[in-house]
Amino acid sequence: MIESIIQTLLSVPSIQAVVGPCIALQQLPQNTAYPAIVHQIVSSEPLEMLCAPAATYNSRVQINPVAADMGTVNQLHALIKAALESDTARMAGSRRVISCRQQGFGPATRDEFTGMWTKSADYILRHE
Repeated sequence: MIESIIQTLLSVPSIQAVVGPCIALQQLPQNTAYPAIVHQIVSSEPLEMLCAPAATYNSRVQINPVAADMGTVNQLHALIKAALESDTARMAGSRRVISCRQQGFGPATRDEFTGMWTKSADYILRHE
């Protein structure tokens, strides 16, 4: 469920222009072209409602752009933030996204085997 929301939100022309179809859940397939984006769901918890069953969730999503240089990683982070962050409710497929906020960055790291750079960013996504 939440995976399809993230996939929909990341499928905007500005991001597609940089990574093309290279957006994957948890792990990139072998021989993927770079730059690319990997995302994963860290947690997804229902909000406790006083008088009704929970239909709204808070999900923590980690997004990891992967590229040959930090300039491209930072460019992708700016595009991702523009695509995800919102205080206005909107639809992502059949799901309603209430809000999305960036919560911070992890350290920049370079993979010694591939030479690729990445820096994670966490987002809190409130959705139904």
